[in-house]
Amino acid sequence: MRKEYSEVYLLRNASLFKIYRFLDGKAMEPDFVLFLKKEDSDEIEQYQLFIEPNGEHLIKTDQWKEDFLKEIEEKIPD
Repeated sequence: MRKEYSEVYLLRNASLFKIYRFLDGKAMEPDFVLFLKKEDSDEIEQYQLFIEPNGEHLIKTDQWKEDFLKEIEEKIPD
């Protein structure tokens, strides 16, 4: 990963921030956020990856989080 990205940061989100679902404003606090910074000669690309690891016991109740994260991904322009 270090060969491709000049900076890599993993942040434990201990209630530092929330992201809100587009549909109804329901709040989600991702457990982790991974920041990747890729430098080219002319441009700087930055990626933010929201990480929400869950055990099997939370699959049904937290399905909306999975759906929301997919919705964010679909809205990103190419």
